[in-house]
Amino acid sequence: YLKILDGEEEKLTDNYLLVATSRPETIFADVALLVNPHDKRYQKYIGQQVQHPVTKKIIPILAEEKVEIAFGTGVLKCTPGHDFTDYELGQKHQLPIVSCCDEKGILNELAGE
Repeated sequence: YLKILDGEEEKLTDNYLLVATSRPETIFADVALLVNPHDKRYQKYIGQQVQHPVTKKIIPILAEEKVEIAFGTGVLKCTPGHDFTDYELGQKHQLPIVSCCDEKGILNELAGE
């Protein structure tokens, strides 16, 4: 899903994190990935960055104890502009609020054509 950057050289690696979601329509507004710091599968990725698969923006991988280790893949895509829980996590981690749809629910320019 999202390729991990090599922090020293800032180049894409072949490593990636798999994210499962029930809200694929908001993928354009994802600003971070969150993992539980106690989840041994992802501890080594905390503090690294990934390239968003659609927008190609670089987003952080952050530690968050509220992420449920056994839920889905254990990786939460954070979209503060479209979810109350993500908004609270975004405030906690000082993440930007990005919206990918207008007041009518129509995808905006972030979604492309």
